[in-house]
Amino acid sequence: MSKTHPETTPTGGEQRRRDLSVALFVCATPGSYNVTVSVDGVVMPMCPLQIDVGPGPASAHKSEVQGKDNQVVDLGGMGKFTVVAHDEFGNLCHEGGSRLGVRALGHVKLLEVTDNEDGTYQVVYSVPEWAQGPVKIEVLLDGVRLRDSPVVPQAGLPLCGAAGASARVPAHLLVLLLVAPRSATRLEMAGVGKEGGGGARL
Repeated sequence: MSKTHPETTPTGGEQRRRDLSVALFVCATPGSYNVTVSVDGVVMPMCPLQIDVGPGPASAHKSEVQGKDNQVVDLGGMGKFTVVAHDEFGNLCHEGGSRLGVRALGHVKLLEVTDNEDGTYQVVYSVPEWAQGPVKIEVLLDGVRLRDSPVVPQAGLPLCGAAGASARVPAHLLVLLLVAPRSATRLEMAGVGKEGGGGARL
């Protein structure tokens, strides 16, 4: 057998009848393969046969979440991320149809899960204005959790900084800001300094 990629590996043959044999191969790389069959050293006239191999079924252990580490969303706003499907050998899948499961934990609401039918899936979610504490989004493919799951968005309140710059206050600090007396000129959080005695001031 001659082939254009070296990863093709025979897994065994089975002789079902005297005039029929079956050879099984595992292909780790998609592409075109040329197959030559010979009997008693004589190449059969229809050879070489060209076989086109595509990616295998999507694997939860190889698929990934794009933008997982950049999930920053305003309180009261929306966020989104994309799941990119790969087969068990790490090849990109070019078709949809896999069963994608998404589960929200904490103060987060799922708005849309879309199969783009090209091997990618988009998840859109929102975080309400009153959200507190961490939020998580678990992602499963055919019932198996992805290696990048859960997705942990950083939710906070957008504040206007100097020179028009914007910053976000995490949701757990937002509670401190809301309960601070109006007459207070500063808010201290003890135990933030490196030595334990320092504090952060707002």
